[in-house]
Amino acid sequence: TGCACPPRAPGRRSPYTVNDQLLVATWIMCARWNRMHEQPVRPVRITMPVDDRPRTAEMPIGNGTRLVEVTFGPEEREAHETLTASGAPDHRAIARMLRATSARTRAL
Repeated sequence: TGCACPPRAPGRRSPYTVNDQLLVATWIMCARWNRMHEQPVRPVRITMPVDDRPRTAEMPIGNGTRLVEVTFGPEEREAHETLTASGAPDHRAIARMLRATSARTRAL
């Protein structure tokens, strides 16, 4: 056991956000549920809120979020067996998925 996330160095930005980790955990849960129910492997799309308001004195008050879709597709298919098998998933596969997810969410 253990976390797939490397510890954050003091003064440095974490390589993955909590949302990145939640997205990966949600993908694994959905993919495992589909496997347990003998559903075909399909792309997974998860909608998440993003607040991209400026963090200045002029930041508008209220809910400034918009919904964006984070897609998981062909890249995850190669790790599907490893991540959906019974038991704990491979931590290296999770780390790869976290890196890919982090790149996607930062681009959004």
